[in-house]
Amino acid sequence: MCVIICGNPQDIKKEYLEKAFKTNPHGFGLMYVRNNKIISEKFVTKNFKTILKVFKKHSKFTNEIGLHFRYATVGSINNFNSHPFTILNKKLGDNFDISLMHNSPRIVAPILDDSKSDTYFFSNIILRPILKSKPDLITDEKFLKSLESIVNAEGNSRVLLLNSLNNKFDFVGDWISWNNLKVSNTYSLEEYKPISYSSHSSFYNHNSIEFDTTKTVAKDTKEIPFKTYGQSKNRLKIDYDDLIDIMEVLDNGTKFDIFKKIRKLKHIEIADLLSQIADERYFNEYDNTREIQINDLK
Repeated sequence: MCVIICGNPQDIKKEYLEKAFKTNPHGFGLMYVRNNKIISEKFVTKNFKTILKVFKKHSKFTNEIGLHFRYATVGSINNFNSHPFTILNKKLGDNFDISLMHNSPRIVAPILDDSKSDTYFFSNIILRPILKSKPDLITDEKFLKSLESIVNAEGNSRVLLLNSLNNKFDFVGDWISWNNLKVSNTYSLEEYKPISYSSHSSFYNHNSIEFDTTKTVAKDTKEIPFKTYGQSKNRLKIDYDDLIDIMEVLDNGTKFDIFKKIRKLKHIEIADLLSQIADERYFNEYDNTREIQINDLK
């Protein structure tokens, strides 16, 4: 099952991230507020170093961050279905931003497209219309308590909400205080034990969880659509993990390190890299699936 970690980045140790990634390898995402705006990034990778570098990069800008490691149960394994999901966004004309992360095998929502996750449909079919019409509900304790009953309609769910109205994280469901952090479960952060579950399993008693071999998830990680600014119909020519490595060298390496890294690239890869550097939002505000989600909501 997925795991969500929320707290001060200084309390989030490398070993926590590594253990969470081992048990939940189907997508990583983060979110936090900066300058009254939600900053988020999410992607699928097989390389833990990529996650660590992105986490460290964003950690410089906040003292409270939410992280999500996905174990896919509904929907394809791709960037889009990684968390967080956008509920409200200023780019859509909303007054402020609201985003969501979810942890449980299933949350109540109609599945209108098997390639998309239940959390996506819950965010955009159920929550968005409510909060679009009355956004101040996000600060109403009675609403959040009612929301807890809704998200638990099909099992024990934990939902992490973040809004830029009062720059606050809200924890819906039964969360655990663990090593100065809030986490949705701890077994994903302790000694690695491979687990799975069926849609009718007990989520808390994970020792009794059984494998559901009747369902499979589409393995489409090679079909990840990356956004290339100025060339929206094209795909990145540089592998995402390699791109993170290159950006790290450009930020922190010597001239010799930079030259050594660049000389290995093909011309089309250099052009693609320059396109990314030209976009100043790349690390501070870049979310390579946010634009897709926003277009989906229009």
